[in-house]
Amino acid sequence: MTLPSWIPVSAQRIDETLDATFGSQLRADGFQLAKPRMWVRARTPDIADLFQIQAIKGATLTPRWGWSLTFVPHVKNGHLRWHRTLKSAQFDVIDDPLDLALPEAVPSLLLHTARGEEGLRAQARTLCPFAVAQADRFWQRVEAIEDLRNVLFELKARTNVRFDFYGYVFRVMSIFATVRQVSEPPYSLLSRPLHPGAAPNKRLKLTARVDCGMNRSSARRSLSAIR
Repeated sequence: MTLPSWIPVSAQRIDETLDATFGSQLRADGFQLAKPRMWVRARTPDIADLFQIQAIKGATLTPRWGWSLTFVPHVKNGHLRWHRTLKSAQFDVIDDPLDLALPEAVPSLLLHTARGEEGLRAQARTLCPFAVAQADRFWQRVEAIEDLRNVLFELKARTNVRFDFYGYVFRVMSIFATVRQVSEPPYSLLSRPLHPGAAPNKRLKLTARVDCGMNRSSARRSLSAIR
């Protein structure tokens, strides 16, 4: 008898499997649960490490990691808000392994939730040590805000196979805020200054972003996000 290839796993059992693998490893490293499938750990008073299992298309999950920054706001209901506690932490900087061209020897980054519970558990056990180790190498690069600035500029220059730097709009806000924190002249995405006293010009901002390397679609999204 041939078993069906489509065997969905319930959300509860998925969470239990993730907690027994990723959650267990992360708690041993000092993390706590911030939100379902997202763990957080304080790194400095202003920087928190984040690890998340995100859902993507095809009934699959995949890990990603990064930082939450207390000095970077987010927009909610048209207003600026802050996430300054571990419980309210959210991504301001993301390192997503799906954006990179990884060697074939690397374990699959996908966890399939529609191929049965045993299959999901086996995939999680294989992926967990690799993903947490990769994330830890990324987190260890930052011990102060000055280090964070360097990582952000490296992410901006990195060649990706999926989303580029501007594919994550909040990275633009993060790089401005981080450079401001280290008291340097503000890093500008505008290639030319506005005339003194001139009102902000959205068309000029769009052109400047394109001049600085953003494609037009990404530039429009970044402007829409910070209006």
